[in-house]
Amino acid sequence: MTDVTSIPLILNATISSDLDVIGDRWTLLILRDLFLGRTRFESLRTHTGASKATLSRRLDTLIQIDVIKRQQLKPTSKHYDYLLTGKGLKLFGASILAWRWETQWLASASESSLPITLLHTPCGHPFIPETVCTHCGQAVKFEDVKWYTSDDSFQHQLKVIQSANKMRRVRNSRTSALDNRMAGISDLIGDRWTLLILIAAFMGAKRNYEFANYLNIASNILSQRLSMLVEENLFEKTAYQHNPPRYEYVLTDKSKALFPLVMILRQWAMDFHTTPESLKHEPCGANLRLSVNCNMCKTELHPTDISF
Repeated sequence: MTDVTSIPLILNATISSDLDVIGDRWTLLILRDLFLGRTRFESLRTHTGASKATLSRRLDTLIQIDVIKRQQLKPTSKHYDYLLTGKGLKLFGASILAWRWETQWLASASESSLPITLLHTPCGHPFIPETVCTHCGQAVKFEDVKWYTSDDSFQHQLKVIQSANKMRRVRNSRTSALDNRMAGISDLIGDRWTLLILIAAFMGAKRNYEFANYLNIASNILSQRLSMLVEENLFEKTAYQHNPPRYEYVLTDKSKALFPLVMILRQWAMDFHTTPESLKHEPCGANLRLSVNCNMCKTELHPTDISF
């Protein structure tokens, strides 16, 4: 893994702006519904539980960054549909990984109507999504990824991250929703600060001051998020000094299982900007490029190929 001083390089300004939009509870639920074929405003509102004002703002933002488009499918219709663009469809891999993580790690998944098994229609088999390196075809593990950085850009990138994250960030309140599928993982990674803290931890940050310095996050917000991550068993809090007490926050198996999802979101953001890749897949030595594949036939998963 990387030296902790390279953490700010993962979140340059353009990537951070896209992750800031996608790293939102309501956005993740909207994307869930669009992939399920819910395209009308009222359907999205009732199934996500978002207020009309909140849903309108999120849809407008997704239109602005070309993830969805608003279209009148029939000239005579008074209603508009919200449809995924090519850029939006490329988030399907992330949605499938979110489904997999929630069914595997959250007890609440068993209480919802979340399907336990998905069918890949091209090969005709039930499948588990796997995240693989497109160069060597091996499943990508947390321990297999290394960050390579240039000292020349370090200070500049640090300033970029600090500037990009000065905006006020507020945790979303919950409302009643007709569909609670994938609400658990949306509550976790759909908080912008939580997503950034997880990325920093994946890159090597463990101690409170490291998270604070690299993310420019207020101490009270950081303390609350770290406590939540410990409570959710995504971090293990261990003492590295006793007088005065100091703690490290260590990734657990549950949080490491989120690594492919977070990296797919990062890759999606990078694909639409001219940003050089700085992650390497150590087993093959190639620049990290991920694909979410069917574990049975080893081909990439696409929205039209999945049956619930």
